[in-house]
Amino acid sequence: QTTSTTILSDQHHPRSRRPPYTWLVFGANTDVGKTVITASLCRVLAKVGRRVHYVKPVQTGTDHDADKVLATASPSQRTGGRQVTAATLFSWPTPISPHIAARGSGLVGDDVVAELSAELANSFADWTLVESAGGVLSPGPGQDRLATQADLYAPLDLPVIMVGDANLGGISTTLAALESLGRRSYKVDAVVMAEKGLENADAVEEIMGKAVYRLGALPPNGPLDSWHEAAEPTLLALTRDLEAKARR
Repeated sequence: QTTSTTILSDQHHPRSRRPPYTWLVFGANTDVGKTVITASLCRVLAKVGRRVHYVKPVQTGTDHDADKVLATASPSQRTGGRQVTAATLFSWPTPISPHIAARGSGLVGDDVVAELSAELANSFADWTLVESAGGVLSPGPGQDRLATQADLYAPLDLPVIMVGDANLGGISTTLAALESLGRRSYKVDAVVMAEKGLENADAVEEIMGKAVYRLGALPPNGPLDSWHEAAEPTLLALTRDLEAKARR
């Protein structure tokens, strides 16, 4: 199944026009809070008057991340913030790895890159956040050849926001993910982590020599309103820092 808000055109080059503030959000692993943190970032940006477009190129399962982002951002709109828009480009109903979910579709990796490039070229948002599926080296959906998502999106030359892994063993997975991106010439502009009291952020920060934006631990269940409110100052600082980097 494919869902798209754009018309695919072979006129679009992977590095064609895109909004000035565009980042690819990778997670060091699955279940590190990538979607919640991305949604919270959209919420904060909308509250301060930025037009935000969220893109999920590849989605498996019926619980769509784009819907979660819009639900999180809606309070910002009720209080006078800017509208957040969202798009899912390719989706399949079975919640399994994209390369398995897409079997029989005939989809090739270049289709995903071309569709995403078109989506970015047609966006007039101030900020566009593209959220990958799974971890840095999780497979993409291309049926022509098995490729990691880090390899799939490399032609777009997008800077990265990395959501680190705060779980036990997460220091290694976060550093390995950062090293994998570095080997593919990605520019990682920020590392964000929802801490769990294991001091993973401290270790990653010391080893890589780069600041980690620390957020509180995500509640295991229940409403996230209080968590989003508490995260706001850190995410506001992150947005200011990222915009300053993008202007250089």
